[in-house]
Amino acid sequence: NGLDWAPSGNNLVVSLGTTVGGRSTLYTVSMGGGQTEMFAGSVIWSAMRPQFSANGQWLYFVGMTGPGDGQIWRAHADGSGLERVGTGTEQVKTVAPSPDGSRVAYARASFTDPLQILTVATGQVASFNVTTEGLHWSPTSARLSLRQIGGPATMNVDGTGFRTYTDYLGTDDPPAPWSPDGNWIAANRGMLEL
Repeated sequence: NGLDWAPSGNNLVVSLGTTVGGRSTLYTVSMGGGQTEMFAGSVIWSAMRPQFSANGQWLYFVGMTGPGDGQIWRAHADGSGLERVGTGTEQVKTVAPSPDGSRVAYARASFTDPLQILTVATGQVASFNVTTEGLHWSPTSARLSLRQIGGPATMNVDGTGFRTYTDYLGTDDPPAPWSPDGNWIAANRGMLEL
């Protein structure tokens, strides 16, 4: 149910469990294979879709305090500082922090709900007339890559410049990550030059 490298490169954070009516748990997994459960004994009942901010300050994820709706949560890489982010952000299914962690793009559980971007400090939410099942920020924070039915897409964070890549059809495409220079995104059927 999602995984991401820690920016240090020393470990992964992995969500293990079931997404359909069950519980998923975040684990820190070392390069040697050892794993440690995150947030044991906390209010977090289930957690999935982890993504680090590029500066390594925060790990964002979809968290639940019981069966039902997911919300935006974050914590430091060591699990400290656990907190819910934003209000009115229920039914979240995937999150993506901007490289500096100041904004969080997210998609709700319904595929028909619009993409939204939350400014963490102010709580302001911008809504865009596009849907997605997963997303990644570009290294410069200027663009997003989106997982959509029919293949990946990209757009500027102000909602302009939307482009689909229909030659790469497939509903199983993962959220398309960016190359470090921001010129490519990866999809399950190849690399897409932007």
